Amino acid sequence: MRTIYLEYEKRLERVIRNKKAQIIISEIGYEHMMSATGFVIYMHEKYGISESTLWYTLKRLKKEGLLEFGTRGEGKPLELTRAGIEVLRSMIAMRVRASPSVPGYGIAL
Repeated sequence: MRTIYLEYEKRLERVIRNKKAQIIISEIGYEHMMSATGFVIYMHEKYGISESTLWYTLKRLKKEGLLEFGTRGEGKPLELTRAGIEVLRSMIAMRVRASPSVPGYGIAL
């Protein structure tokens, strides 16, 4: 059990240090995006983050086990895994603790 907790802590720490990863996880939230490609286009238009940076970060988060998406033509939606949802909850809790006046984006902990 301790090993699982340590792995979770490592994942959380890596995400917390990467602002783009935080934005991606927050934007996905509990939603199921139709495709990673559509999400990359949306994020590029909304935040001005380069598409190559977004793809790199998505692939890294997938490798970390925080999100899932299919390869081209597979039709699998982009979504957070159970571990990704736990990281999202921790991020929201940290925001609330840091500034109680900041809403947690309406997401229940």
